Amino acid sequence: MNTNKTHARLIILFILGLLFLNYPLLSLFSKKAVTFLSIPLLYAFVYIFWGALIVISFLIIEFQKKNRL
Repeated sequence: MNTNKTHARLIILFILGLLFLNYPLLSLFSKKAVTFLSIPLLYAFVYIFWGALIVISFLIIEFQKKNRL
């Protein structure tokens, strides 16, 4: 039962990653003059969101392992 929930959560996370790292939303952050900590806003968004996806997927998998024991 838990593996079905884990698979569903990972699929939802994958779909959110596709939506947020695709052209329409990325074009909002492609302003050259805007920076975040002297990093262009587009690069900051991509790397922060990418890192968040990795951390969230890790937490989902670890939570599933912890509950299985």
